[in-house]
Amino acid sequence: MSLVGKTVVIRYESGLELEAHYESETRMTWTALSGPQEGQQGTEHIAAEEVAPGVFFISWVEENGVTVSNVLNFHSHRAFAFVTFDAAGTRRSAVEKGIFHEVGARQTSGPSMR
Repeated sequence: MSLVGKTVVIRYESGLELEAHYESETRMTWTALSGPQEGQQGTEHIAAEEVAPGVFFISWVEENGVTVSNVLNFHSHRAFAFVTFDAAGTRRSAVEKGIFHEVGARQTSGPSMR
């Protein structure tokens, strides 16, 4: 399985919802659809590895210093992210979990946020 060409919408429990498009093995674009970052977007140089069939570990460092390590499980449609960022001169971190679906993929009853 490959991420290349896939577009997913991820909805985290925090309210952040974003669309991510994996343009190549090393390039991803994203847009925040809702939540505190709504309207923000970026193009990132990524490192991605399929760590198990249909399970991807994806990592990048954004221009503003935010780091993201993301796991997408295409079997359970679960997403997990570990994010680090600067807040008032102190490095902070957060763990996010949520669900995702492929854009254009046939919708089936998937996992709930519970």
